Amino acid sequence: MATPEAILDVIDDTYRDHKIKGVPASGFHKPHKSDIRGLLRLVVGLAAASVSGRAVSTVADLADIVGPEANDSVMVVADPLGDVENGNGIWSYDGVAEEWVWLAPLMSEGVFRQLSEMIATAIANDSDWIENPDIEVLGDKVMAAITGGGDNQIRWAIMESGRILTQRQSNLFHDDPVMAGGLVLSNMETAAFAVPRTGSGLSPTIRGLPQPAGLPSCLMASFYGQSNAGGAQAGNVSSPTWDFGDYSMGGHIQTWARMGLFGPNPEDRPDASLGFVRLIERDDQIGVRFEYGAHGVSAGLKLTSAGGRFLRRNMPNAGPHLVFHCASTGGIYLDALLPGAGTGHYETLIDDIGRAKAEAARWGLEDFAHGLVIFDQGEAESDLRLTSGGSVLTRQQVIDGWVANFEALRTAALTDVKAITGQDRVLWMMTQTPMGPAAEAQMIVADTYDDCFLACPRYQMPSALNAEYELYAFFGGGWIHGDPIHMAADGQLWRGEIVGRIADKILREGQNWTPLQPIRVWRVDGTTVRAQFHVPVPPLRISDIAQVALKTRGFEVLNGTPASPGSAIEVTSWSVVSEDTVEVTLASTIGTSDAFLRYGRQDWIDNIGPITAVRSGAAYASGVASTEYVTTGDTLALVQNALGYGAVILRNSTGSAVVRDAYLEGGDTVLRGWTADRASLGVLTDPTTLARDNRGGNLHDSDDALSVFSFAGAYGNRQGQPYPLNNHCVVFLEPIE
Repeated sequence: MATPEAILDVIDDTYRDHKIKGVPASGFHKPHKSDIRGLLRLVVGLAAASVSGRAVSTVADLADIVGPEANDSVMVVADPLGDVENGNGIWSYDGVAEEWVWLAPLMSEGVFRQLSEMIATAIANDSDWIENPDIEVLGDKVMAAITGGGDNQIRWAIMESGRILTQRQSNLFHDDPVMAGGLVLSNMETAAFAVPRTGSGLSPTIRGLPQPAGLPSCLMASFYGQSNAGGAQAGNVSSPTWDFGDYSMGGHIQTWARMGLFGPNPEDRPDASLGFVRLIERDDQIGVRFEYGAHGVSAGLKLTSAGGRFLRRNMPNAGPHLVFHCASTGGIYLDALLPGAGTGHYETLIDDIGRAKAEAARWGLEDFAHGLVIFDQGEAESDLRLTSGGSVLTRQQVIDGWVANFEALRTAALTDVKAITGQDRVLWMMTQTPMGPAAEAQMIVADTYDDCFLACPRYQMPSALNAEYELYAFFGGGWIHGDPIHMAADGQLWRGEIVGRIADKILREGQNWTPLQPIRVWRVDGTTVRAQFHVPVPPLRISDIAQVALKTRGFEVLNGTPASPGSAIEVTSWSVVSEDTVEVTLASTIGTSDAFLRYGRQDWIDNIGPITAVRSGAAYASGVASTEYVTTGDTLALVQNALGYGAVILRNSTGSAVVRDAYLEGGDTVLRGWTADRASLGVLTDPTTLARDNRGGNLHDSDDALSVFSFAGAYGNRQGQPYPLNNHCVVFLEPIE
């Protein structure tokens, strides 16, 4: 086989420039032969790197590769040494030493192929590739680089640490923990990352600039439901600068009953109050709604089509332009969101869409469509009622009634939106409430209608119990925090990104999304139960990547049926036994009678020592009074691990309290929280329960795509870390076969 150099010589000779008199030329429109040569050189360059993208099992298998060229790269995927240097990873062939050298950690095959081609293209297409320049950048020695530009600056370089330096590196976050120990490659337009992540080795992902293809120039997104739909109690803003080129209708996303006016009659609202306003974060306690959720949806839909972090934080002119609004409020049942309910919520929803279409036309955005409803509702029905003040019903009656009400809402919206925009589909993106019959009703709706999708649960996200902020003097001043039923700003952004990512899969990629959910649950033997799941990105994992590890990771087995539950059977172990199956082991036999597996409704972290004293503690920096709870024994490591995710609950039979920090005193663990958050918790000789602020579970898939945003709240210890975008399992109650 001819060498690449020999082939290039033939190409140069065959496509030479004909300048000899009498030799036929190509006429007036002759080909740009230099371009043809450049193209063929690129093809040959890729051919020379044909080994790139291959995968072998072990390092020993590298010796069997025939005729490797310098800089060829191969992925080792199953070496006995594992995912460490000189084991699994990307190996590059050193043409001088004639040996394979470990280059980078293991990453997925698809990403590896793209990165290999990116490297090969860069080397083949640049004549100014230099090896081993005596340069240091950011304290890291440059091993090889491509230079260019007027000042011959480094455009792309391999560093001694294994990192890749790119021209766009200055736009990345140097101090971001996500990048520490990670790899970055770029072709000047797209950056690729391979980043260490808890429990799963490296998380490769590729990031591009916003992708407007497939979406209209103006796309409306409606928040609808209860308080979490509008971001209640998310907390004060951290920065007013995020600008992704999106809009709200008026000063903030809440459009229903603004300042207590026009609730039932939205058509009476003045047009001037609903004009498009650039969507940025706002500290708006009067509106009592925050824009975090909208920013999350925008980031997920517009910036993560390729997955991972984006290169520019603010993109005010980047399309498509999303228009956000919220036409509902908190504490309401689903029946209050229906047309004709007398509340004006539905009427505001439809009136907003009509006004937004007209406003978009005034802005020159004629290509307008209603994109999605971000629907978050169902906590109200936890009291087993379908309407405020209504009769208490059975669990199944509430499920059936909720599904019927949602169908009425869906049907009306489809008709009314089509009359405005002409579209034949309204996309409903639901986030599952972590409590009550509505959680199961939402799963039924998502399984029934092809325009309704259960994007994710939200139990894994931090609650507004962690959103501490100072009230305006207008409201009396002082420091407060939100309720556990609401989400902190981090939770709103996190939930929004997931919803945006799933909407992107549906709207732009045409996927039919199904969340992580059970397919079948059965008895293996008297003390063993297995559950098989639909897994968006296999394999299944059980970890604390998103929230503290619960005592049985969210799994419970109960006698009886979901409609008539009996006693619980102790769960002693849990494990992933295949990429889509979990095995749960019980302390006693389950027998052959009715039983069911419940997931996502547990908050128990563990027990700690009895409370021996309750006393006043030092005031917090904000001036808030504190109370301390002295517990027997050194359980500080357990407590601090839990507090790393945010505030936790301490309880015994005397009451409960919210705990925000802890320390060790003479061998005993002292936990401290706001005095205002003590609900009669007192001294007791029984062990004390340490619990999460919300019920949840630790089962999720292996989707390790990097988030656009990172934790920014002052609680816990995750500041600067990315939101885990792994798909967590829905809350469910499933009979055991």
